[in-house]
Amino acid sequence: MLAMLVLFVLIMIVFQISMTAGTDRRVASNDLYLTKIDRAIESAMLKVFEDLKEDAAAGAEADASASSGGGLPGVGGASGDAGAGAPAGATDSKEDSWGRAQQTEINGISLRILVQDEDSKLNVLTMLTEDDDEAEKAFQRVVRVLDLCRETTEQDIDEGTAREMAEAMLEFLQNRDSATIPQPSLLTDEDESSEGAMPLSLREFLVLDPFEEKHFRDYRDAEGVVVHSIASFLTVSTSLTTYEEFRTDLEEKSKTTGAAVGNADSGGTGSGGSSTGSTAGSGSTAASGASNAGGSDVPSLGPGDAGGGLSNGVAGVAVNVNTAPSAVLHALMDRNEISWPFLDEILVYRNEEEEEDASEEDVDPVYDEYGQEVIVRQIFDSLDELKEVDSWDSNEPGYRDEFLSHLTVESGVFSIYITGRFSTRANGAEDSYGMSREEREAAEELGTDLTRTVRCTVWRYKDGEEYVLVPLERWEVLDYRPFEVLDFPDEER
Repeated sequence: MLAMLVLFVLIMIVFQISMTAGTDRRVASNDLYLTKIDRAIESAMLKVFEDLKEDAAAGAEADASASSGGGLPGVGGASGDAGAGAPAGATDSKEDSWGRAQQTEINGISLRILVQDEDSKLNVLTMLTEDDDEAEKAFQRVVRVLDLCRETTEQDIDEGTAREMAEAMLEFLQNRDSATIPQPSLLTDEDESSEGAMPLSLREFLVLDPFEEKHFRDYRDAEGVVVHSIASFLTVSTSLTTYEEFRTDLEEKSKTTGAAVGNADSGGTGSGGSSTGSTAGSGSTAASGASNAGGSDVPSLGPGDAGGGLSNGVAGVAVNVNTAPSAVLHALMDRNEISWPFLDEILVYRNEEEEEDASEEDVDPVYDEYGQEVIVRQIFDSLDELKEVDSWDSNEPGYRDEFLSHLTVESGVFSIYITGRFSTRANGAEDSYGMSREEREAAEELGTDLTRTVRCTVWRYKDGEEYVLVPLERWEVLDYRPFEVLDFPDEER
C-alpha cells in the first residue's frame, strides 16, 4: 500500500514537472517566434521606407522631365495660368506602389503590409487656429467626419455624440499643458514658449468621455460589416498652419529671395502642397513644397524655406483628393455649400479605369495582394482635373474655390501597418502566404496563429536632392488588424 502511495506521488511530481517544462517550452517558443516576427516586420518596414523614397523620386523625375526649363516646377506664369504648359507636379494616389496592400514572406513569417497616407485624413489640430471663424469651421469639419465615418454600420456615431467628442478633443487640446491625465513626455515640454505639447497620436483622446476603446480599432460588427477606427479619418500627424500664416511666411520669403507673391485668389485657390508632420507630434510645424495646382501664382516652397514653417498653401486642412475617404471629402464643407452629388462623382471618377495611351508601350499588369489582376484607375494629376467631374459647374464658384483650398494631390506623411503571422498549425506558416482572401480570413478567424501588428508613422520630404523619411512614431504595437478604407466596400470582404 505504501509503495502504491509513493508511486502515485512520483507520478504526480513527474506530471507537474512535465506540465511546467511544456509550458516553459511553449512560452520560450512563442517568445522566439515573436522575435522572428519583429525582425521580419522590421525588414519589411525598411523595404517600405525605400519604396516611399523611390516613389517620390520617380515622381520628381517625371515632373522634372515635363518641366520646360526655367521657373519653379508646378508654378504658372505671371498670369497664374497653371494650365498653360506648366507641369502638373508630383502626385500621390492609391495607384502608386505604396497604395495597394501587399503580402510577402520573410523567414517563414507571412506579412501583410498596408500603407495609409495621413494626408488623406482631417487634422484635428486645425481647431486650434487663432482665427475664431476658421476655428469654428474646423470644429464643424471634425464633427461631420465623426458623424459620417461609421454611418453604414451598426456602430454609427450619431451627430450629438460626434459633437461631444469634438468638444472633448478641443478642450483637451486647449488645456493639455495643465491636464492631470497621463501623457507622453515630449521635447516640446521643455520649451517655455510653448503653451503645451501636441498629442503624439490620436489614441491620447481615449481617456476622454465619450470615447471608448472600440472607437480606435478596426473590427467587424455583428453583421460582419467592417467598422473602421476613427484614426482612419482623423489625424494629428500632419502640420498645423493657416492660409494667412502661409501668406505671411511667403511674403517674408519674397523679401529675402525676390520671388513674386501673386494674388492667391486669382484664377483659383493656391493649393496642392503636402501636409507634413509635426516632429513627433510635438506641435512644431514641418515644411513641404506647396504646388500650384489650383491655378494661383503663389510660388512653391521647399523644405527649409521661410524658416521651415510651412506645410501647404491652404487653410491647414489640405487632404489628398486622390486618397481621402468619402467621409472626409463630404466633411470638408457643409452640404448646403458644396454639392454632395459632385463629391460622389469625385469618388466615381477616381475608381474608373484609366484609359490606355495608344502611344505608350504595353505595361505589365498589376496584381493585388491575393494575386488577382486589378484595374488601373484614373487619378487627379492636379486640382485642375476636378473640372472634368460632371457636376463641377453645379457649385457656386465662391464655395467651389473654398472647397479647392482644402485639397491637394500630394502626401507627405504615411502610416505603415505591418501584420506578421506565424501559423501554429502542423503545416506551418508557409501555407498562409499566397492564400486567397477567403482562405486567409478563415485562418485568421480560427485565432490559433501567432500574430503581431505594428504601426509606424513617417514624414517624407526632400532634403537637397534626396528624399528622406523622418519617423514620427517608430513602433506602435496594435491589438487589431487594420482594414483598408474603400470607396465602395465589397459586401463579401
